[in-house]
Amino acid sequence: MPMIKDPRWSAINFDGTPAAGARLFVYANGTDNEQITYSDPACTIKNTSPLIADGRGYFPVFYCPNGTYKVIIETDNGALISETQGVVAA
Repeated sequence: MPMIKDPRWSAINFDGTPAAGARLFVYANGTDNEQITYSDPACTIKNTSPLIADGRGYFPVFYCPNGTYKVIIETDNGALISETQGVVAA
């Protein structure tokens, strides 16, 4: 299975510091239909949602079936950091 993780999937606070505890959600592109992510390339081990950033603001590697997704990253208290449409897993 393709890996949707990119080294740039990290969260930065508005003051430029790492967003420890930030939350990452994956949706079907153009919708609010949350999608399951997986911790293994075969997409057999489901992750809990949302994915949580570590102390440096980095999210764990995750996998999704082939498709196009929307990724939303929020601070640990729910403030929007970024929304990216058209993320392709292939």
